[in-house]
Amino acid sequence: GGSAEPSPFPAWAAVPALAVVALGSVFRFQARLRDGLWFLLASAVAFGGSRAGARLGNPLMGPFLGALLLGLTANLYARFREPTPQLLLVPGLALLVPGSFGLRSLNFFLAGDSVTGLEQGFQTFMAATAIVAGLLFSNAGSPRRRDPAPGPRLT
Repeated sequence: GGSAEPSPFPAWAAVPALAVVALGSVFRFQARLRDGLWFLLASAVAFGGSRAGARLGNPLMGPFLGALLLGLTANLYARFREPTPQLLLVPGLALLVPGSFGLRSLNFFLAGDSVTGLEQGFQTFMAATAIVAGLLFSNAGSPRRRDPAPGPRLT
């Protein structure tokens, strides 16, 4: 017996995986159970945007597009439902954070391969920069909430 080549998960496996991630995020962030559907939406937007961006050929387009779409969705949510977009941003960003690059970088450094470790560390930095850029662009492209007009209050 030889070693079997790993096969990718089928496309439908993303749906139950996102549901599990959303439910886990509810417990991890100690949120209300009724916010689980919002967490599912945030996870789906971040994951879908990241996958779509990755298909564009540049590995940094995934985190950028995922963060951009997540930020736009969270700002739209905040405009109509809550005063703050964090309810969607936090669980969605948890899927986009490039922790595996950082761990691989550390492993290469510990194994004595400092050149590859530096390359992986730079990829971590660039992925984090792409996420920040996506969030900045989403804030620039989102409609602002209207604040009440300043002036004296008449009672």
